Amino acid sequence: MVLIAVVVLLWVVLGLGTDTFFAAANIQNILATVAPVTIIGVGMTAVIVTAGIDVSVGSALAVVLVVVAKLLRDSGLSLFSAVLTGLVVGGVLGAVNGLLVAYGRVHAIIITFGTLNVFRFVSLQIFDGKEVASIPGTLAFLGGGEDGRTLGIPHAWLLAILL
Repeated sequence: MVLIAVVVLLWVVLGLGTDTFFAAANIQNILATVAPVTIIGVGMTAVIVTAGIDVSVGSALAVVLVVVAKLLRDSGLSLFSAVLTGLVVGGVLGAVNGLLVAYGRVHAIIITFGTLNVFRFVSLQIFDGKEVASIPGTLAFLGGGEDGRTLGIPHAWLLAILL
């Protein structure tokens, strides 16, 4: 309850202190920016509720994202096939963490700190540490642009709320 009060207070202060804070474009931008964190938070909630911890989630996500991007850009796979491959890759990375924790008998935070760095390294190696560019617009419906909104609400935010 206190957290909600703090967020409301911040919104009021920022709204009064800035002309553009409550502008539609700013609200859309905030929702589009918060959506990925919210989606990851849904999965992390299940981990934390079961007394686990995984600090490698961001790096695992980076691996999945660059794999999907590489498949879309370089192999000509369909969006469905690339995303399905990304889900499999994410599952494998999660299974690596799970197996190391379960059978390695080492606390999850130690394992996931290690895999955080390994996954980050892998994600950087896939594109040789360069910025990912020239990806076809197949995922534009989840982006922050006009293709990624319905009635001004970002589709990624709607997905986050659905989850």
